[in-house]
Amino acid sequence: PGYGEVVVYEHEFVNPYSQEMVFELRISDPKEVSILTRMDDYRALRAANARFFGNPSQPVGHLEQEVMSGNRIYMQAHERITIPFKLQSFEPPSGYATHPLSAAIQAPPDGVAAARRGQQQRTGADAEADLGQGHVVSIDLVSTSHEHPIMVLELQLVPRRLIIDRTLRFYHPERSLVRQSVAVKNLPAADVTFAGGALRNLAVACSHPEVIVGAGSSGLVGGSGERDEVYVKYKCGGAPEVCHFYVLLYLDRLLAKPVEVWQVFVHSLRKVDMRAMIGQTSQASVVVRGANTSRRVACYSSHPDELQVAPESFVLVAGALTELLISFRPVTQGVKDVKVHLVDVETRELVYALIVAAEAQGPLVTRTFELEIPAGAVANKKITYTNPYQSFRTFTLRSNQPWLVHFTPQRLQLPAGATRPLGLTFDARAATTGIVDVLVFVNDEEDKTEECFKVRVRIYR
Repeated sequence: PGYGEVVVYEHEFVNPYSQEMVFELRISDPKEVSILTRMDDYRALRAANARFFGNPSQPVGHLEQEVMSGNRIYMQAHERITIPFKLQSFEPPSGYATHPLSAAIQAPPDGVAAARRGQQQRTGADAEADLGQGHVVSIDLVSTSHEHPIMVLELQLVPRRLIIDRTLRFYHPERSLVRQSVAVKNLPAADVTFAGGALRNLAVACSHPEVIVGAGSSGLVGGSGERDEVYVKYKCGGAPEVCHFYVLLYLDRLLAKPVEVWQVFVHSLRKVDMRAMIGQTSQASVVVRGANTSRRVACYSSHPDELQVAPESFVLVAGALTELLISFRPVTQGVKDVKVHLVDVETRELVYALIVAAEAQGPLVTRTFELEIPAGAVANKKITYTNPYQSFRTFTLRSNQPWLVHFTPQRLQLPAGATRPLGLTFDARAATTGIVDVLVFVNDEEDKTEECFKVRVRIYR
C-alpha cells in the first residue's frame, strides 16, 4: 500500500463446526490492520475509490450492517462470511522514518526558511531510501470455546515509495509552542477522488504522535477550496533539535487516499532578545562553540537591512569559542523574529542558527514637515539644526527611507551652539504615487538619536 492509503482486503471465513460458534479475530498489529465493522464505512470507502482486494465473492449488499461485536463474530454451523480488513499505516517506511535530526542540514545561503513544492519532489536521502521487503501481519481466527485457531491468515505488506508534495521548514525558539497555519489551494484530484455527489471534507493526519494537526474547509467536490487551511501545533525541544514528521491531506472523513504528503521540519533555535528605537543601534554579543572540525563560515541574516552580524566571515575553530557581535538598527516599528545562519562557505551546510527576537520602538518626533513632489522628479529641501551642547559635537544623519532621501552633508561637525542647514534631496524617479512618511534621525557619536524629524511626502502625477 501507499503511505497513509487505505487498502481493503476481503477474506472469506468458514465455520468448520457443525454447530454455531463464536470466534475471535486476533491481529498481530491492530494499529495497521483493523476490521471494517460498519456498513456505512464500507460504502464510504467504495465512494472514495479506495482499493479493494481479496475475495469479492460476496456482493456489497450481503454485508451485514454490524458485522462484528468488537473483535468477535457469531457464525452459524458451516456458515461462510466475507470480512473486510482495513489496511492503513501512518508510520513512514523504514527509509523515511520520522526521527530527530542534527543541526547540520543543507541550507540556502540567504538563511531564509523556505517552503519548497513539487509534485514528485524527493531529497537525495529519500531517493535512496531502503524500503525493505515489508513485514507480515498475522490474523488468527480463534474459537472462544476451544481456544485454538482454526485458521491463520498472513498478510505481507510491502510499502510503496513515498512521494513528497511539499517541504516546509519552521524556525522557532527552543522550548516554545509552535502554532502554524498553512493555506491550501487547488488540491490535486479534488474533482476525481469521490464518486458523484460525495461531500468534500478536508482532513489531515500526522506521523508524529506529539504533533497536533487539524484542517478546515467547506464546499462540494470541485469547489475552489480557497478557505482550506491546515494548522500544526507542536512543543519544541531544546536547541539544536530538529523535529521531522509528515502531514497527510485527505478529502474524505475516512482518510482513504492522501491527495498530498507534506514533509515538515521544525527547528528549535537559540533565542536572543534585542530592543532598539527606530534610527538607533542596539548591540548584543553571542558566543558560538566550534564543532569537531574547523571550517570557514559566513553569517547571513533574514533581515540584512536591519540586523548585521560581525564578523561576516571567519574560521570557526573546532572546540573553540567565537564571539559574534549582532547590531540591530530597525527601520520599521514592531516585533519580528530575525533568523541568523552560519553557513559553511564550501559545502553550503548550515553550521549554526539562532533567532533574534527584535523589538523596534517608534521614535519621539520633534519636528514635522510636509512636501509634495511629482512622481519621477527630484526635489530639494533645507532644514536647520542647532548643536544644543556647550561643546564641539559630530552628528550623523540617517533615514528610514534611504531609497527616497539623501543628505548633504551626511555628517555634521558643529561647534557649541552652532547652527547649520541640512540639505535633503528627495529622488522620486523610481517612486509610485502615494504618501510616504520619512523619518530623519540626527544621531550622536554613539549612534543615539538626538532629534527626529518627520517629513510627510506626497507623491502625485
